[in-house]
Amino acid sequence: WIVDRYTNLYHNRLEAALGALKKDRHDGIQLLEALLKDLEPIGKGDRLAGLKREVMYTLALQDGSRPDRSLAWFDRWIAFDDRDLVAQVNRAQLLLRMPARAKEGEQVLTALYRKVPEVAVVAKSYQAMLLEQGRLAEAVLFSWNQCRYAFLEWEVYWGEGGGFNEKQRRIIIPSLSENLEFEVTVPGHAVQMRIDPPPNLALEIIEPTVRVGQDTSFTTLNLLEIPLSLNQIQHRRNRLITSGEHDPYFFWTLPPGTRNAGQVTVLFQARIRPSFSDVLRRLNSVAEARTLEHKVAEHEPLAAREFHAAWVGEIPGGGRAP
Repeated sequence: WIVDRYTNLYHNRLEAALGALKKDRHDGIQLLEALLKDLEPIGKGDRLAGLKREVMYTLALQDGSRPDRSLAWFDRWIAFDDRDLVAQVNRAQLLLRMPARAKEGEQVLTALYRKVPEVAVVAKSYQAMLLEQGRLAEAVLFSWNQCRYAFLEWEVYWGEGGGFNEKQRRIIIPSLSENLEFEVTVPGHAVQMRIDPPPNLALEIIEPTVRVGQDTSFTTLNLLEIPLSLNQIQHRRNRLITSGEHDPYFFWTLPPGTRNAGQVTVLFQARIRPSFSDVLRRLNSVAEARTLEHKVAEHEPLAAREFHAAWVGEIPGGGRAP
């Protein structure tokens, strides 16, 4: 209880400082700076390290009108923990907003993405930079490259009518292909099934189907033709679209005829491709889409093919995607 009392003291001081910020910015900053001074001995492995990070982050945001002061706080944060990617990304974003140092910010963020392209906070910031700078061909290639992470890990849950939990879950690592297919065996009394695509990716899950049954007796379901509950996913035409959020999933109720006292096999199939919606929103004509497609083809013909299939269905006058 002594340790809890010690840590609670600092947490209470942070809450008081955040409350003061809402009433008087100057007083709030003074309280935060005093708190940070008292936290100076805390190292990155200590119990209060997270609170120390929060104080430095809050101070950096409060000095938004003074980029030089914000930068100093981010530099201090990184000196505290030079492996903190949130600090490095925020510092790079700040540099991008400083005309005299924008090039440096671009170099820092590009280097971070090349080092850890699988980390969501880095990847999303890098993509935002490409879009903001109008580097649309690179943005298409970014989406294409990120799609490979769609084959890292999917989660499948089954439920008995009372929701889902991790005790009734399978983790699936499918093969790398544009066609996604995996199979799970679940108890025959399962009432609902849920599938969680990988988080933080913008994907199109095209024509998803499941086959449910046992031995030689299977029922095929087109998931887009039955009642489907969606979280952080959109249904458009013949596909489900994730937008890069942290918890996408969809679930449905199994037909009564597929339930039994034993076990059933569930086979999921779909075609996977990147979602290029952020790029498509910036195109105004078929001519622009075709020009961009040609630029992408110079670097990656397969990415250009998938981009073509996407824009044909979205750009007015482009026709309908297959």
